[in-house]
Amino acid sequence: MADNHDEKNIAETPQGEKKSLRIQRRPSLAETGITILFMLAALIVLYAVIGMDLKITLLLVLVFNVFMAWRCGVSFKAMEKAIGDRIGSLAFFMLVLLGIGFLIGTFLCSGTIPVLVVWLVELINPKIVLLLCLVLPSILALAVCSSFAAMGTLGIIMFSVATMVGIPPAMAAAACICGANFGQYFSPLADTPNLCAQVNDLNIMKYLKGFSPPFIISYVLTAAFFLIIGGKYVNAGVDNNAMIQEIIRWVSANFNMSVLVLLPFVVAVVLALRKVHAIVLIYGTGITALILGFTLQGFGFINCVNASYSGFSTATMLPGVRVPEILSGLLNRGGMYSMADGIVFFIIMLACIAIFDVMGVFDVLKDSMFKKGGSAGLVTLKASICSFIFAIVACEPYTTIMLSSEVIKKPIKEAGYETTKSANISMAMGQMTAYLCPWSFLAVYMGIICGVPVLEFIKYAVLFWLVPVVIIILSFIGIGNEKIAQKV
Repeated sequence: MADNHDEKNIAETPQGEKKSLRIQRRPSLAETGITILFMLAALIVLYAVIGMDLKITLLLVLVFNVFMAWRCGVSFKAMEKAIGDRIGSLAFFMLVLLGIGFLIGTFLCSGTIPVLVVWLVELINPKIVLLLCLVLPSILALAVCSSFAAMGTLGIIMFSVATMVGIPPAMAAAACICGANFGQYFSPLADTPNLCAQVNDLNIMKYLKGFSPPFIISYVLTAAFFLIIGGKYVNAGVDNNAMIQEIIRWVSANFNMSVLVLLPFVVAVVLALRKVHAIVLIYGTGITALILGFTLQGFGFINCVNASYSGFSTATMLPGVRVPEILSGLLNRGGMYSMADGIVFFIIMLACIAIFDVMGVFDVLKDSMFKKGGSAGLVTLKASICSFIFAIVACEPYTTIMLSSEVIKKPIKEAGYETTKSANISMAMGQMTAYLCPWSFLAVYMGIICGVPVLEFIKYAVLFWLVPVVIIILSFIGIGNEKIAQKV
């Protein structure tokens, strides 16, 4: 965070004479509002409406942020350090992102994805496939406590199954993304629930107890939503049985259907359950799949290595073989290079957030956005609005949970309520914006995995929308407003 006290940046001539004097000051509330509104206006008008590339839009935002920070007396050296520190703090995430591309490419080489898709397409009733896109990744996410692992493995497989039976890609992606993030909401071993509990002075079990009512209600409503609409979007105009048989014949003819193709998936689950480092999990699983690619599937060592970087290509791996159109999109994808565009986006977005931070925007928001008073429902509504503002600026769940919890838990306690309320609000807003804001790197990451633009899947990702809405509604009707126990 930027320091609240003034900093002097004095340049001196060789003779020791004072050349210039710049004093860093906190931005005013008006300057803070202008900086935030410019970013939102640029993203809405230039990106969402006009269709300008998101990265170019963010570069314009970055230039404006730099100007506003300079106007507040922030030195360019301080800005440079803030950007470097912020990008460095998420360098691990970028390695994970590259690893997911590596994983998808090698899972295709090993036959894990196409063979599992064939088995599931044959077994699953198309009318409930969208519901299973939510439920099955939820089970895996609860077990492994990683949305990355859940989405990069079972999530992409269920997405492929759903699109093959006629579910629109945006809808299938939304169901899988909601399911893959189950653990990030509700697992006692996942990082975000534990962080949320810690910063709100709760133990993890008390956090889970307080979060259970709104989350369970939201999840059940989400499941009902996908169950109801799933059957309507199965392609009734196509002979699904004939299509499924064509897929089975083609995959059987071009891939070894041995049960050994499950080995990389099993390795991923075992490593996750043993809580190994995420990098070891992702790349270790990918290497297992790569080995199967040239030993079990016989694609050739060099071809498999190249596919792990540039993606699986049927033209290279299966030259001269006609690929059914419905399988082309499933097979020709993956590789570390497919994540390069996302990494460029992350770097620019992190630079924007860093300038907000060093300029003092977050400090001003913390001091001015929240006023106490009102009923439990009104307190919850105001706290939710405050948390949402932090969330759309930070676009990252960890920062949102820490910042918003720090701001709203004190007035919530002063109003007489337990900090389970501030924990619920911070978690709900952090997850919603992290996975639904078009300029959030996690939302872009999920979109890249499925090949679906963020603006297309966000309207169907109802779990993220429902959780904060249900929290507010329950507060107004008197549920979840636990009072602080009075000491005797």
